[in-house]
Amino acid sequence: MRRWKWEIFRASFALLRLHIHDLPLRQNLPGRGGAKMTLRRKSREFALQMLFEWDLGQQKPAQVEKHFWKSAKAVESTRKFARQLFEGAVSQAEENDKQIVKLAKNWKFDRLAAVDRNILRLAIYELRAGTAPVKVVLDEAIELAKKFSSEDAPGFLNGVLDAAAKEIESAE
Repeated sequence: MRRWKWEIFRASFALLRLHIHDLPLRQNLPGRGGAKMTLRRKSREFALQMLFEWDLGQQKPAQVEKHFWKSAKAVESTRKFARQLFEGAVSQAEENDKQIVKLAKNWKFDRLAAVDRNILRLAIYELRAGTAPVKVVLDEAIELAKKFSSEDAPGFLNGVLDAAAKEIESAE
């Protein structure tokens, strides 16, 4: 490819990456087998990324959000739902962590991978808050694990979250 064609291609690709979050409600993403990504899923990804940063950085949630949104691009509805998830998961982190310890048999909380720990926090918050049906919350958590965690994580998280959903449902 001639140099000038390569430069045009790179510039076009860079523009596409900058505006990917401004696409309509459903968007086809390359590399995911044409899978559709909803803005709610993107919100969950953003919330997970903020939770991860909060967990490892031990910063105040407001600082994490402020820093995160400087570089993340998203439409307002995506930001709003991501903020709701992040702030809710942080506010219930202590209670949810106790539940995770109880349900993750033979696993010490500190030994859980940070990304898995935060997927669990996020999903348990969603189960308690009722932001989506139980099946959707579980499926979305598994998708996050497939994207951000190890190969074994989806099965482990599914088991813990299934038990958490049953426990939460029986408490209501």
